[in-house]
Amino acid sequence: MLKIIAISSQLQIYRNKEDFLKYFTMLKLPNHLFLCTLKIDPLKSSPTTYIAHRDGTKPIIVKERNIKHCDQIQAQNISHELLFTSQLQHPNIIKLRSAFYRNISIFIAYDLYEHGDLHSLIKSRLSLPKKYLKHIMAQLVSALEYIHELKIFHTDIKLENLLINSEGHLTLTGFKFARHTLSKDNNHFQGTPEYAAPEIINKKPANKATDYWSLGVCIYTLLNHGHNPFQSNPFLQSPDFSEFKEPAKSLLKTLINKDPNIRTRINFRIHPFFDGVDWDHLNEGIAPDFELVTSRETARELCACVVEEQPIPPHQPTPPKPPNQKASQ
Repeated sequence: MLKIIAISSQLQIYRNKEDFLKYFTMLKLPNHLFLCTLKIDPLKSSPTTYIAHRDGTKPIIVKERNIKHCDQIQAQNISHELLFTSQLQHPNIIKLRSAFYRNISIFIAYDLYEHGDLHSLIKSRLSLPKKYLKHIMAQLVSALEYIHELKIFHTDIKLENLLINSEGHLTLTGFKFARHTLSKDNNHFQGTPEYAAPEIINKKPANKATDYWSLGVCIYTLLNHGHNPFQSNPFLQSPDFSEFKEPAKSLLKTLINKDPNIRTRINFRIHPFFDGVDWDHLNEGIAPDFELVTSRETARELCACVVEEQPIPPHQPTPPKPPNQKASQ
């Protein structure tokens, strides 16, 4: 089990790029995937995201973060992403595969998730099999239980941050806005308004109830054919629950509740909505009723380029300036 202090002691504020690069080096992140030259294909949808190929290995996603004009908030976000994804150990949380910097950019590598994110999937299908939906939401609950035990709050749970692998299992990503209960910026709003809890929008400290609200919005959207109730109005007092039947209605009314105390009273593992879920074997075999269509569009018709490996260099401290010498008489 990851010690809480291992996270909280490494959350820092970075005044400039040099401070952040020093921190980046101290993390000792894995860079073994880049021991040789990689062919990297820029994705059409994002000029700073690449698919990296090596003969005989599974493709990986490489994200480029330009730090030339990186301010304090942006540096903090990148450091959170690197820290949490390199140290958290859970089957439904994304794992950092490699990281290195070159010139003015940091390259961060993750596994490639063949089925993309839930936002894209629900747009193409409009609905998911109910048994499958319950299964992947249980996987998300399991991931949240894990980080909450470590006093970490994601604060940006949304369909775009829920990835699906080749076996249909869910992986939580998007940790750049994640916070620890001891973080100095725990009351600073960053996230997605249509998924954000009222207390987060009002810049109050995050807690597990914050993530429960966003979980409720995700379930509501998946059950409602991709329609997010807060899409057009993030300040909507309460969404319409009349379209839902029990036990989904009671679950959603508990999670999407303005009172954080009501949200935290829920016990997911005994709630009727999750009846039939095997909590002890969530990630074994193919996910139940997994019949999604894989879109490999992003892996086709890509412009190839090459990025050479550059290992993380050790931090070189700035030599002290020589003392001022008086002019000779």
